[in-house]
Amino acid sequence: IMADSPELRVTLFSYWVDLATHLFAMNNFTGCNEVMAAFRSAAVFRLKNMRAALPKSTQTAYQKLDRVFSGQRNHKHYREAIATATPPIIPYIGVYLTDLTFLDEGKATYVDKAKSIINVRKVMDIARILREISSFQETPYPFKLDKRVQRLFTSAKLYSDDDLYKRSLISEPRAQRRKRAVVLLSLIHI
Repeated sequence: IMADSPELRVTLFSYWVDLATHLFAMNNFTGCNEVMAAFRSAAVFRLKNMRAALPKSTQTAYQKLDRVFSGQRNHKHYREAIATATPPIIPYIGVYLTDLTFLDEGKATYVDKAKSIINVRKVMDIARILREISSFQETPYPFKLDKRVQRLFTSAKLYSDDDLYKRSLISEPRAQRRKRAVVLLSLIHI
C-alpha cells in the first residue's frame, strides 16, 4: 500500500504471497495466517487493480492460501492441512481457542440437574484439544536467533488501519463508484 507505483505494489504483494507460501510449506500456520489476514484488511482487499495485475502463479498461490485460511466450513481446509503436516508445526491457535470456547459454552459441564455427575465427554474433548496443542511443542524448528531479523521486525514502522486505508484510496481511488453515481444521477434527470 505504501509503495508509490502500481508496479512496486504488485512486486511487494507478490513477495508477501511468496513469503506466505514458504511459511505454509514450513508448517508455520500462524505466520501464514497473519499474512493472509493482512491481505483481507480493508486497505489491501479493496486494491482490485493491483490483484488483477498479479502474475497468474501468484494469483493461484494466493487463492490456495486464501482457501486454507478462509474459515469456511469450520476451518475445514486448515484442519486438513494441519492433519497432514509433519512436525515441526506452529499451529494457528485461533481455531483451537474457538473449539475450546464452543466446548465450554456449548456443552453442559454436568449431565444431571443436581450437578453431581460431570460430563466426561466434554472433559475428554477438552483434553484431546489440549493434547494436540501441546504436541506441537515437542518438535522445535532448527533455527538460530538472528538479531538482525529480530531488529528488523521490532523496529518496523507501524501504521494505523485508518492511515493504511487513506493510502489505499490514494493508490486506487474510488473512481468507478463515482462514475456509476454520475450515470445513475443522469438517468434520474431524464
